[in-house]
Amino acid sequence: MINRELVEKALRLHTVTVKFLKVGGDIRAMKCTLNPAIIPTPKKNARTITKNPDICRVWDIEASAWRSFHYDAIYSMDVQ
Repeated sequence: MINRELVEKALRLHTVTVKFLKVGGDIRAMKCTLNPAIIPTPKKNARTITKNPDICRVWDIEASAWRSFHYDAIYSMDVQ
């Protein structure tokens, strides 16, 4: 079982490659972060997202966009 607090702490401090099972059944590796030094400043009229405790919303480094995954779908994490 994944410890959500440890996942979020690693994401806030580092860039992390997360491997997870997508809803469609494919496995995806995503290089992501929650580090405020890396995430761009939100636009003034950015929409508000309702927080779901089962989903981790992250900044995808390679796509330069917000993405998300289910905590229980994580296969592995590699902290850089």
